[in-house]
Amino acid sequence: MIAGREHGVVLRSVAIALVWGCGWCAFGATESAADHDARMKWWREARFGMFVHWGLYSGLAGAWDGKPVGTNGGMEWIEQRVKADTDTYAKKALPLFKPAQGFADQWAALAKAAGCRYVVFTTKHHDGFALHDSQVSDFDAGSLLHRDLVREIVTALRAQGLRVGFYHSVIDWHHDQYAYALSQQLPHPLFGQPYPNGTRDHAKYVDYLHGEVNELVSNYGPIDILWWDYSSQDFQGQQAWRAFDLMREVRVKQPGVIMNTTWGYSAYDHAWKSDETLIRDLIDIASKGGNFLLNIGPKGDGSIPGESVKALHAIGAWMKVNGESIYGTTASPFEKLPWGRCTRKPGTLYLQVFDWPGDGRLVVQGLENTGVSARLLATGAPLAVTPDTGGLTVVVPANAPDPVCSVIALTVKEPLK
Repeated sequence: MIAGREHGVVLRSVAIALVWGCGWCAFGATESAADHDARMKWWREARFGMFVHWGLYSGLAGAWDGKPVGTNGGMEWIEQRVKADTDTYAKKALPLFKPAQGFADQWAALAKAAGCRYVVFTTKHHDGFALHDSQVSDFDAGSLLHRDLVREIVTALRAQGLRVGFYHSVIDWHHDQYAYALSQQLPHPLFGQPYPNGTRDHAKYVDYLHGEVNELVSNYGPIDILWWDYSSQDFQGQQAWRAFDLMREVRVKQPGVIMNTTWGYSAYDHAWKSDETLIRDLIDIASKGGNFLLNIGPKGDGSIPGESVKALHAIGAWMKVNGESIYGTTASPFEKLPWGRCTRKPGTLYLQVFDWPGDGRLVVQGLENTGVSARLLATGAPLAVTPDTGGLTVVVPANAPDPVCSVIALTVKEPLK
């Protein structure tokens, strides 16, 4: 499920647990439980990925006619915010969207340095501009920029050993047959206004949607994630998108893909999250068995704002020391820990300490196993463990190795008590 929507900009985070199926359709499973677990194995172990919102809106950088549209993010929605028709939007945005050569290599290298295991990026957002070289559209990077930006990104990610995810919007503000009046809930720049081109045949748009998705799942090798966005209660599923069919078509071409249930660059949004917040968010989400998908919004040339680069390098530095406590772990067996969080592997509990004890004694309430040993991940130094009332105590140094979060690994004989 998605814990967060597409509001806020700069460096945002979404805690997600992708499942087979999606919020706008039900799809009968035919695979066995063992096959399902095998397909999901990498996802359950990855824990950390990078989300990239990038498209025509990125060049506008949150401004329209020289004035900021807002300062609280969501600039991938700028066309809808200013209520522009698609021709006006394209005329203003296209000249400002100038991807530099090699931009994708920068993305991939940064994701790798941050410790990400996968990257999800927008192949088409709600404005309808597709980043690949499409044969069913003339509003795409191939037609207008003479480049296949999806191929450039996929090639760069694979070169770094990263898994590949596509975000694709099922709504489309550009297509002249997308019948937006069929929903009173789905957003559109011309919501409440009559269609500029007269009567629309929504079935033609759905054929186009399927054709564009077919290109994406056919022409770029194995795709690990498909992130669909989005639908509404009054217009969804087979009625709105032939969703059952679409899911089946994707599964035929990409049998190993994971599909989910259900941000853009602004020069005016300065609400950057601190390194501490991002690292602790990653830990908190892993401790609950989730994946942390951290969003960046590159500029129109594909370059990544310095604040994002700095934060991702900080996460990467922490992960180099403590990644053992994130990758391949499962959720905490404790309901609550007053000083931090915990993740688990068979025979090991990782205590992620936010609030280092001033008295040198870290109390782990509720753990009744005996014969427990402990080590500090930062140095490998062994730590003494003593029984305590209702649990045990780990004797720790006076100062925390890391002011954001220090990790102690407890070796515990299973089963846990």
